[in-house]
Amino acid sequence: MLGYGGPDITPQKADASERQDGAIPWFEMKKCSFSEERRRRYCDEHQAILDCLVRRAPECAKNAMLAQLKTVEQNLLGR
Repeated sequence: MLGYGGPDITPQKADASERQDGAIPWFEMKKCSFSEERRRRYCDEHQAILDCLVRRAPECAKNAMLAQLKTVEQNLLGR
């Protein structure tokens, strides 16, 4: 199954991997924060990263990656 996290991550595997300390596994965090609007934003941000890489602009790529990671941090962790 392709989707949240690649071919080896399924809802069943995510549930089975829940930690003993009660922490929410990544898959559950991702599922709770998913929306079509966010998917489009992630796609746009990934395209920006790719555009920088194709232009061989390392500083641009770095900034685009950091911006995308900040978006993920805000969406998953609320910070």
